[in-house]
Amino acid sequence: MNTQVSRNCIYSVTQISVESDMIRKYNVVYSLMIKTIFFSLIICQLYGQSVYNLNDCLEIASKNNPSLKISRLRVESAQAGKQGSWSNILPSANYSMTRSTQKSYYSPQYDWDLPTQEFYSGVVSLSQNIFDGGQWRNQMRASDNNYWSSQLAEQNNRITIALNVKKTFYQYLEDLQLLEVAKQSNELAKQQMELVEHQYEIEAVARTDLLKQKVRLGNSKVEFLNQQVAVKNSLNQLSNIMGIGLGSDFVVVDTPEDLEIIESFQHYWEIVQANNPTLMVKKSQIKGAELSLKISMGAVYPSLSTLLYYDATGDGINYLFSDFKDNWRFQTRLTLSYPIFTGLLRKNQIEQAKIDFKIQNEEYRDIFNNLEVQLDLIILQLNNLQTILPIFETTKVSAEEDLRLAQKRYNLGAATIFDVLDAQLSVTRANSSLVRAVYDEKILRAELKALLGEI
Repeated sequence: MNTQVSRNCIYSVTQISVESDMIRKYNVVYSLMIKTIFFSLIICQLYGQSVYNLNDCLEIASKNNPSLKISRLRVESAQAGKQGSWSNILPSANYSMTRSTQKSYYSPQYDWDLPTQEFYSGVVSLSQNIFDGGQWRNQMRASDNNYWSSQLAEQNNRITIALNVKKTFYQYLEDLQLLEVAKQSNELAKQQMELVEHQYEIEAVARTDLLKQKVRLGNSKVEFLNQQVAVKNSLNQLSNIMGIGLGSDFVVVDTPEDLEIIESFQHYWEIVQANNPTLMVKKSQIKGAELSLKISMGAVYPSLSTLLYYDATGDGINYLFSDFKDNWRFQTRLTLSYPIFTGLLRKNQIEQAKIDFKIQNEEYRDIFNNLEVQLDLIILQLNNLQTILPIFETTKVSAEEDLRLAQKRYNLGAATIFDVLDAQLSVTRANSSLVRAVYDEKILRAELKALLGEI
């Protein structure tokens, strides 16, 4: 009997030592994470692997993202259209020359063969639009508005791409940390599995405890493998939005940020109304629809134009380039045109322009209301996160302490395997919740900046 008591005492001391060592390793895991990241960066630099922070990713995306390249090309196209709109008011000058040949033929009238003859004609013309119901003026204003709209769209696209880069950047870092949490959980399950197996071998615990811990170990392995897939996918998403391809070899690092104080809704809402890129683009589209309506209505008025002719006709090409004063004729035409009936085309164009103008205004109201709701939600969520982040930090510490006590009670036979498994899950959930909350706040702040029209 004394031998059995001695063996149990030795076993208890051994298990307490194993349990203490396991908890000690778990408590210093975040310190190890920081050191691991630090040394990983050194290794990456030694082996020539690229290391990017958030600013690096934003700069690379601004150069390589295909969507941004397309936006810049559209701005260039709109600028060319703006310059071309001057053709609606500037005079148009043309020169044309015609050569015609009449082959020889028999003339019954003169009873002889007429020889082959060549005729040349030349025309220099100058046309000028005088009045067209204001269409030329509105077309030039529409071109200016289109250029402005393309610039706003390019800015909106840059902000959208920057937001997507930030979101995928933070998602990747979040997935990396969640992978570390899953790895820690798996290591903890392995250590607990070794402990339960040893207890089962000396018949200190029932077989059901061993089976339940095996289930827990299997689940932790599955979580770890699934999180590896999530990390790979988020890295692919980041590479894609940066425009550098999936085969690029790089690592990303988070850098400390100075978090701004969250202001009131009214403070941000005034900035959104003045600077939000989506709202600005829609305003330019409303202006464009208004100008299109004015252009359509300009077709109701008569148009007045003038045309100057300077032409000559002769039987030799030298005739066209000599004796301008004697051989060339000067003509002037003044044309007044008024469309009486256009097959209802003019009426339908005006009605369509009116409807499009109304649609643009309704879309503006819809965007306006949605932005108001979106801003309010972001502010509520940010304020909520600032409240719950300290709670998650406290919960994490409490969960780790609860696990330590649960394992100690289990080793002394005062707790069941369910208590240990529940404590393990609580630690994993607490760490995961804290990681998600930290990066949720970063993403929400990025979304807030995008709403304010900032990169």
